[in-house]
Amino acid sequence: MTDPVVAEHFRHMFSGPGENRNLGRISHPDAMADAEGCRGGRDHLFLYLAIEDSRIVDVRFECATCDPAMFVTANVLCDLARGREIRDAGGPD
Repeated sequence: MTDPVVAEHFRHMFSGPGENRNLGRISHPDAMADAEGCRGGRDHLFLYLAIEDSRIVDVRFECATCDPAMFVTANVLCDLARGREIRDAGGPD
């Protein structure tokens, strides 16, 4: 069962006017990552980044068969990463 906070955030992502700015693909991204979820590889998350002068200027995601928690996590990740310097965004060393 989905946590009520996650469910509310998920509903909000798709209930506002227009499209969620974090959802979708960036044409010609400067960086891309993909990850499989833990449900037998059925969840698949793609992240796309646009980088200028070592700063993340845009970041978007696509999810394939993801549960609401994965959508919400990716959405929050995009909001937190946008505008940050690459060195401050974290990731594998």
